[in-house]
Amino acid sequence: MITNRLSALIGEKRLNIKEVSRLANLDYTTVYNLYHDKTTRVDFRTIDRLCWVLDCTTQDILRYTADE
Repeated sequence: MITNRLSALIGEKRLNIKEVSRLANLDYTTVYNLYHDKTTRVDFRTIDRLCWVLDCTTQDILRYTADE
């Protein structure tokens, strides 16, 4: 199972969706939908921009855990 940790990561960095979307040069709706876990597909460019802004890796945003 893949879990989305974007909301936790943004909270840890004390940022908000609007700031992240502006800094990453991404559409607000894109970040909003990822933040609220409403997205089923993510573009590599989006992940790249988020990692750059949040100074993190893809593993910090998306975590894989084996289903039991």
